[in-house]
Amino acid sequence: MPLLHFCFKNITYTVRNGLAKGLKRRGGLGFVPQVSPLMQEEKFLINLNLANQTVYDIGGYIGVTTLFFSKAVGKVRKY
Repeated sequence: MPLLHFCFKNITYTVRNGLAKGLKRRGGLGFVPQVSPLMQEEKFLINLNLANQTVYDIGGYIGVTTLFFSKAVGKVRKY
């Protein structure tokens, strides 16, 4: 286990930028402020109106995009 990961594994922080903005995360160096602008893909996704839509997130890595979609879609109506 890398030393930095070990040192920061128990730190919980709220993400301030990008798709994960507002989500709480634990571990890593994600609490360090982002100095680069958003990528084009992030800007595109953030500007989509996904309220009450169905989204299929095929594949994944650590689930940040899935959590973004969940937040962007909002509450699901039950029929």
